[in-house]
Amino acid sequence: MDSLQKLKRLYFRVGLHTAPPGTLLDRANRLAFAVALSGRMRALRRRLIVEQQGEFFSAAGTHVHYNIERARAARRVDGLALVFFMGLGDYLMATPLLPALRATYPELPLYAYASTSLDQVNSPLVAAQLEANPCIARTFRYQGRHVTDRGRVASFWKNYDYSAALQDVPEHFLMLPVLYDLDPIVPHRVTSLFDTFGLPPPWPVPVPLVPRQDLSARAQAVLDKIRAEARAFQASGIVCCHFDVRSSGYVYPNAAGMVRGLLEQGRFVIGFSRLDVAAAGYIGIDINEISVSDSIEILRALATDPMPLHIISVNSVLWAISAALGIRNLGLHTFYDESIHQYVYANTFVVSQHLYPRIPATRLLLAPKGSYRETANPAGGSLTSYDPAFVLDCFRGVLAAP
Repeated sequence: MDSLQKLKRLYFRVGLHTAPPGTLLDRANRLAFAVALSGRMRALRRRLIVEQQGEFFSAAGTHVHYNIERARAARRVDGLALVFFMGLGDYLMATPLLPALRATYPELPLYAYASTSLDQVNSPLVAAQLEANPCIARTFRYQGRHVTDRGRVASFWKNYDYSAALQDVPEHFLMLPVLYDLDPIVPHRVTSLFDTFGLPPPWPVPVPLVPRQDLSARAQAVLDKIRAEARAFQASGIVCCHFDVRSSGYVYPNAAGMVRGLLEQGRFVIGFSRLDVAAAGYIGIDINEISVSDSIEILRALATDPMPLHIISVNSVLWAISAALGIRNLGLHTFYDESIHQYVYANTFVVSQHLYPRIPATRLLLAPKGSYRETANPAGGSLTSYDPAFVLDCFRGVLAAP
């Protein structure tokens, strides 16, 4: 009986314990219990799922909903354990949720659990950002991984194994994975996330929140060099470029031509991608030597300078960072995505060959035939690369836009 009571206490510590068999998180739920459950206890787990189904957790299609108030009414809850398994840009979009949770449950500390794995979905850089977030009381790292199905990695991004995080979740904490709903009908990822946690979805959507941090000595030297060289170049403005995507492995093949075109326009260019460019007016930043926080603070500092600052980037983490800092971003979208409106903010101008009715016409720059080429995407579909001359024309339009 003592072992059954321990099992029951462990079971109620997990916020997803009510996931019924067959739902999108059932496999992860089973994996989370694999260490603690023996074969003779499986019947108890099934009975608990039936008894508690719909009490604190529900899933409709791909949308997950947590009822934290109902959980607190039913049992003791001392805090919220938020589990992250996502890329850095996805995390930044989730940041408005954190102060909203703190304001709604000021007596409940927020613990964060970030995976150390690097794969198509997750970035280990999220952990450091969580540690710097004032809303998070403690941050833990765990070894997360994709759920496998007969030796193959499951394709659905929500299917991951976070059972390693269980060892650091205190008793009486609700364990709540941070999940977006990517159904195209959802207005924005931020509204989806607020609804998942039972909070009123905000509108207009708040931009990502990036707490200010001190520059390292190395980053300060880079910032000083950028300012000095931009003045010496007599630049009319600064453009920060990012031309590769971690999640898809895409690298924009025309990056060098784009940089040369910007230099001809009189712009000083900063490259966050590895480019074989050696020219006056260009400086490359090795992101392996400067942290994400330093990169953000360099951009924050440049955005306050008199010299205008813009960003040109493929669909990557800079879309979220530019939104947080209020910097206009010319975003090169590289694949067809019906849910693109869920990660576009007011500062973003989207270049695409696809007409997306949920992107405002003033923010969608349609690429005509002949201005792009497509290559096969290893994940399925195709990836689009735009002609530099067309992108440079689009950039002129961004400069003139109100």
